[in-house]
Amino acid sequence: MQQPFETTRRPDFSVNPAVGLAFLIGFFLLGQVIGGALGMIAALPFFQMDSFLEQFNRIMSFDSSVPNAWIILMIIQGFSSAGGFILAAWAYLFLIEKRSLGSLNTQPGVALFPLLIILGLGVTFIFFNEWIAQWNRNWDLPDWMSGFERWSRAKQEEIGRMTQFLTAFDSFGRFLIAMLVIAVLPAIGEELMFRGALQSILIRWFKNTHLAIWATGAFFSFIHFQLDGFIPRMLLGVVFGYLYVWSGNLWYAIWAHFINNGIQVLAFYLNKAKITEIDMENTQWVTWQQGLMAAILSAVLLWYLKRLFDQSRTPFTQIEELR
Repeated sequence: MQQPFETTRRPDFSVNPAVGLAFLIGFFLLGQVIGGALGMIAALPFFQMDSFLEQFNRIMSFDSSVPNAWIILMIIQGFSSAGGFILAAWAYLFLIEKRSLGSLNTQPGVALFPLLIILGLGVTFIFFNEWIAQWNRNWDLPDWMSGFERWSRAKQEEIGRMTQFLTAFDSFGRFLIAMLVIAVLPAIGEELMFRGALQSILIRWFKNTHLAIWATGAFFSFIHFQLDGFIPRMLLGVVFGYLYVWSGNLWYAIWAHFINNGIQVLAFYLNKAKITEIDMENTQWVTWQQGLMAAILSAVLLWYLKRLFDQSRTPFTQIEELR
């Protein structure tokens, strides 16, 4: 009998990749609806029921003057993330590919030393990515894409207002809640969805691991709807993808994702508390010299991680079979 987190069983990839992708998108949309509905139910105690609709509309406009607005939006965001990514990825793997979450890890165990190296990589890559973001923000799309650019800019401004609203920490308790909703849940959920499910589908479809990693990174960035940050977020997704392929264990990608989000949440909190002057909302806080140094350090750390994972590999991995 198969154990829930068995890692040695060879998964059954009998599902056509195009069909699998369609199911994955469907589960994602359904998960968003289910998660959002459950989030609304969980947040009901924080609403004033005599003016529920008015409060809800104002909260969705990020009006901080609404009582309990911050915790309500955090609850809805947390449930939406869990539903749209964690639940959707699990449903796809369990119902369509007939396998457990544990089958995503073709290499057992997580070692402390690579986790520490990834922690350092997370710091250097944030500096490098912000340097790239400064260039990305100067993008001008062709005239024939002007409609998409206007929509994307408007969506980006909306997401920016939401980020500013959610990172308005006024207590350590709020910081911990934000760390859970903004760092922990997305790290687990998005890695299950993008690297665990989508990247696996695209590897089988393209028969090319590198192309699948880059395509997954591009889709990972696109779904965040931030044109000014498209390239940095795509590169981030590519790093997560290679960490998963090199290590054969999704927990390393989840850890890297958590480090990236968690450092930024921590920086917001420390800035609001006047402990540091680093302002993540400032678009010019990394100089080109710092960006270049961060790029070099990030490349060295990635190279070292690749060697480290190659040396610790067991003979069989599913990813190697698909190369």
